[in-house]
Amino acid sequence: MLSTSIEDYIKTIYGLEVEHRKATTKRIATSLDVKMASVTGMVKHLAAEGFLRHIPYQGVHLTEKGRKVAVKMIRRHRIIELFLCRTLSLTWDEVDADEVPCPVCGCELETLRESGLLGCPASWPLLPAALSALCCGGSREEAP
Repeated sequence: MLSTSIEDYIKTIYGLEVEHRKATTKRIATSLDVKMASVTGMVKHLAAEGFLRHIPYQGVHLTEKGRKVAVKMIRRHRIIELFLCRTLSLTWDEVDADEVPCPVCGCELETLRESGLLGCPASWPLLPAALSALCCGGSREEAP
């Protein structure tokens, strides 16, 4: 499983490639609100891991491996958003999978509990196993 930081970089680079056809160190730093030196270090790490190609002074491009990770993350986030909209009657404006907690593993459920939307569920028995696997970091292949 990738760290949140690595996921953030991959998703940001994917978005910049879609919008600008390439992701520069400066655009990545601005998007993530981090220093350029941090971006340079992470770009080297991601390139060494095979997630992207870096061409000095021309930016970075995700490899097929990097694109697959980005698309999988975005898909997982959209599934969570859809679940929250349908189950909790939230609007799309209220739901952002980057901000809303995972309804399966319980991370940061306090926010929704405090708002009174959920009460205090001990588990999510109605949640399909496939969504559970995707939502909590499992892969599609692991889902029944």
